[in-house]
Amino acid sequence: MKNSFDSVEYNKIFNFHLAIPMRLLSRESSTLEFKESFNWNSKDRYAKSMASFANNRGGYIIFGVTDNPKVLVGLKNNNFESFDEARITEYLNNTFSPELNFEKSNVQIKGANIGIIYVYPSTKKPHNLY
Repeated sequence: MKNSFDSVEYNKIFNFHLAIPMRLLSRESSTLEFKESFNWNSKDRYAKSMASFANNRGGYIIFGVTDNPKVLVGLKNNNFESFDEARITEYLNNTFSPELNFEKSNVQIKGANIGIIYVYPSTKKPHNLY
């Protein structure tokens, strides 16, 4: 698999307003979704977005950004960072067929801890609920 978070994509997602330092200019799209926090109780919503990304061109869920306006606030705890990726994989494999391929990572941006899930575009579309 290729590096899913190259500098071109990074710069498009984390494009900041010149006058408002932590405000993002990026908007949600068919390949990008923002969440203020990570909560495993919202796994159904995350899974739906992930399947949609896999059925399309791939995409990112970025955790640590407020909804309106899009402001980089960072994650307030380590729930995302410490969450076992195997649990996400197990849930997705029990929910969808075929398997969804993704990467989970943490980055520091302007001093804020950001969680990222990148979903690869699928070669076996569509992803359906079991």
